[in-house]
Amino acid sequence: MSNIPPSKPAANRPTLPEKRDIEMLLLSCVLQSHNTLRTIIGLGCTVHHFTFQPYRIIWQSVLQMHEDDIPPGLIEATNWMRDAHGQTFEQMQLAGHVTDCFAAILAPSEETAKYYFETIDEVKRRRDAIAAAEKVKTAAQDPMGDWKAEAERLRGEFSPGSWPKLVDARDLLGPKRPKRPPVLINHLLHKGSKLIIGGTSKGRKTWTLVDLAVSVAAGASWWGYNCTAGKVCYINFEIQDGFFADRLEIIERAKQTQCPPGSLHVWNLRGFTEGIEHMSAVIIRQLEKADYSLVIVDPIYKALGDRDENKAGDVASMLNEFERIAVRTGAAIAFGSHFSKGNQAAKDAMDRIGGSGVFARDPDAILTMTAHEEEDAYTVETSLRNFPPQPSFVARWEFPLFKRDDNADPSLLKAPKRRNDPYNSGRFSQKFSIDDVLTQMGITQGWRPGTLQKQCKEECGMAPSTFWRLWNAAKTDGKVIAQDGLWRRAL
Repeated sequence: MSNIPPSKPAANRPTLPEKRDIEMLLLSCVLQSHNTLRTIIGLGCTVHHFTFQPYRIIWQSVLQMHEDDIPPGLIEATNWMRDAHGQTFEQMQLAGHVTDCFAAILAPSEETAKYYFETIDEVKRRRDAIAAAEKVKTAAQDPMGDWKAEAERLRGEFSPGSWPKLVDARDLLGPKRPKRPPVLINHLLHKGSKLIIGGTSKGRKTWTLVDLAVSVAAGASWWGYNCTAGKVCYINFEIQDGFFADRLEIIERAKQTQCPPGSLHVWNLRGFTEGIEHMSAVIIRQLEKADYSLVIVDPIYKALGDRDENKAGDVASMLNEFERIAVRTGAAIAFGSHFSKGNQAAKDAMDRIGGSGVFARDPDAILTMTAHEEEDAYTVETSLRNFPPQPSFVARWEFPLFKRDDNADPSLLKAPKRRNDPYNSGRFSQKFSIDDVLTQMGITQGWRPGTLQKQCKEECGMAPSTFWRLWNAAKTDGKVIAQDGLWRRAL
């Protein structure tokens, strides 16, 4: 406990503001509730928020008890500190201070704890501002002092969110042009970006994400895309530790590879999950200890907290927290999300992900896995912000991995059941017909289905979902035939 910083200001410093009574009330809240303690930790509370030395020791002790999975409480905290501090415990009368803190509030709530923390956090920021201003003053009084540098540091530290400076466009394109972040997954993802994998409920998304974690940690291939080796942190909110270990072992064996020591860390947080706003500070502090290339969050809905996944503002605020984690750590963030209800073949790929449309607009890379007409097969489509479009392909489930099958036709999505017309049950628009697709093909030209789909969209505004429905109907009716890898009208 010798690393606890002194609480008294130096003799040449002005008296710094404090609110000792609020510090005691905050400690009363966290000593009586484990959930409240986790929330206050998540908000970024540190020993420097407390000015009274006994309270600083109590807070640091509570933090260490939390790390050791010892629940807070009067007797637990008193005994733990007596064992940890020995003679200091008696000299500083810590038993009395713990008792006073514990009795300060009879029925504390999480909301009152947040209020107390916000109060002492504001006071701490005032102390920090005074200390920083003193550095500027000291540097200005010293003939050799660089007071301008100290003043600039002060301005940046206390500006809103320490925002980046405005940059002249010529500087962006000049010798100081910023470098692109390193590529993590070829053709798909950079470090610092966000990736979402959308799929059906119980569509083996966790198996897919564990496969991705192993692929990056070992520098192996994932679905045919080469991965740059880097450290991975898998934040597991759902799977029990033993079952997660089983999946990891099975996938390593199937890929015939092993993650080198230190390349893949698993953070099992089942039972500790709250809204991401309460966890992001803790997550950032943990991740900043190592240079992670990829952070996987599974499942994402566990981080919603009190948010509604169908409300754009709620989802945007959650994804902003993950973006903050990506910016602070430099790591890419990957997570899975479920599809909306119903058959997905009639929807554009980005519209298949359930919840708010923000899920399909915010990430830098979107991969959707839509049921193929063949059993245990899925069409994978990509929507990429920073890479050229990638061709769709079929991934087949071969336990415990999805394996890419470039010989399968990704356009053959599983269609909804229809009672009368095999191609249109009245659910789809009658604006276009098979003849419109055949007209775009012409008489003799050979086509790849993906190229023809873009042609139909550009020339007559046909939606991709409409094209693939009509294309499947044309093949079923024998109106198109395949020759030498290309499709032509049947004459």
